[in-house]
Amino acid sequence: MSGLVRAAWSTLPKGHSLSEQAWESRHRGVSILLWLHVVALPVVGVVRGRSLSHSLLESGVVGILALGAGVRRFGRDTRAGLATVGLVMSSAVLVHFFNGLVEMHFHFFVMVVVVSLYQSWMPFLLALAFVLLQHGIVAPVHMDAHNHPGTHAWTWALVHGGFILAQSVACLVCWRVSENALDGEREARGAMETAHQELAVAQSLAEVGSWEWDVPAHVVTWSAQMYLMAGLEPGSMTPTVESFLEVIHEDDHDRVAALLGTAVSEQTRLDYECRLVHPDGTVRVIHALGECVVSETGAVTKLFGTCQDITERKQLQEEIEHMAFHDALTGLANRSLLFNRLEHVLAVQRRSGHGSAVLFMDLDDFKKINDTLGHSAGDQLLVEIGRRLKACVRSNDTVSRLGGDEFAVLLEGAGLAEATETAERIQLALRRPVCMEGGAHTVQTSIGVTVTADRSRADDVLRDADAAMYAAKRRGKNAYSTFPSVSY
Repeated sequence: MSGLVRAAWSTLPKGHSLSEQAWESRHRGVSILLWLHVVALPVVGVVRGRSLSHSLLESGVVGILALGAGVRRFGRDTRAGLATVGLVMSSAVLVHFFNGLVEMHFHFFVMVVVVSLYQSWMPFLLALAFVLLQHGIVAPVHMDAHNHPGTHAWTWALVHGGFILAQSVACLVCWRVSENALDGEREARGAMETAHQELAVAQSLAEVGSWEWDVPAHVVTWSAQMYLMAGLEPGSMTPTVESFLEVIHEDDHDRVAALLGTAVSEQTRLDYECRLVHPDGTVRVIHALGECVVSETGAVTKLFGTCQDITERKQLQEEIEHMAFHDALTGLANRSLLFNRLEHVLAVQRRSGHGSAVLFMDLDDFKKINDTLGHSAGDQLLVEIGRRLKACVRSNDTVSRLGGDEFAVLLEGAGLAEATETAERIQLALRRPVCMEGGAHTVQTSIGVTVTADRSRADDVLRDADAAMYAAKRRGKNAYSTFPSVSY
């Protein structure tokens, strides 16, 4: 038995399911309806032959209830209760004005339905109690209240009460269905908000923002992370294609604009990298991906995709590439980078006939410095040598440390005369003393000079420059020699 009671109880509406905004909206409608009755009742009373004072007196009670229903400092239940009593009181007054005419009792039915809009037990039960009391007490007192001569008033009171109860069941069912719908909507909204929050957290952690472009409507939407990626507060501006292009680095602007235009006109996929400039001047690198949505007519209706901040990844990639092609001690190009650039120079030479030159250097007696002053002093000397070598050549030339105390310089587009001038300039620069912990020290170097001329392989060029350098050493060091061998 208790199980049946619990099951029946669980099928009833809970009440108070409306949000504050929804309740206020419905109460406003109920109050307007109540005030319409306040205005209409005196008119109906006079038309039905009642005196004006009598009509105003009865409608005045309804007006007082309407005023109370509008007092905001009262709680929801109090305001709803006052409005409810006012509505069913209006029904009772109308029945009175029409001398208990049966058809006027339908006004009660309508008011009960109106009160059920509150979806709250207090006003609903208050309306039912008023109707049942009115039919059970007022009707038997006025035996002709229902205009059914020869029939006991209690019979029609019970009939009307039955109709009200049946209507109440229908109202409760609608009320319960409405609550279920509202609960489902709240759950769905809650799940959506949770999903959006989790997505926002995930995008923040991954530094990924999402975007969408409704092409026909010219409407662009950004996720919160997209705003942050552009150096803006989320929601601080209405995004557009133009506003996105405005934050792109000027060197990337035209390329990205062309890619977006091509994606729309040719329905291509977006996949590009570009730089964004924040309002404070900070530059970030993003990787953008995008897909097109095409209508049945073949027109692009929407583009959507993501942007990921890859600034740190690009910096790390550049650091790794720098480490792979540069000497860790001096920061100069290493053998691999020199070899790659020399191969490029030889390829240009094959097409244009313009050659280049290579200087191969080895510091004379560098081992003595390491043995007497230590490797730390030797490293300090190598760093200074690298700095002086770079100061002796052009910005487009390549200075490299091949290992130990060996250096090489690639002079792009230079001939033998310019190469020997550079060798002399280097020897002059290295003669200046280098200040170290153990005092000032001078450095001498042997240099081999060669031109690419008719060579086709980088190995051959470096081999010839190396041979010229050893020729200079054999002739007394602190000199330079060219290949074919000519010493200076």
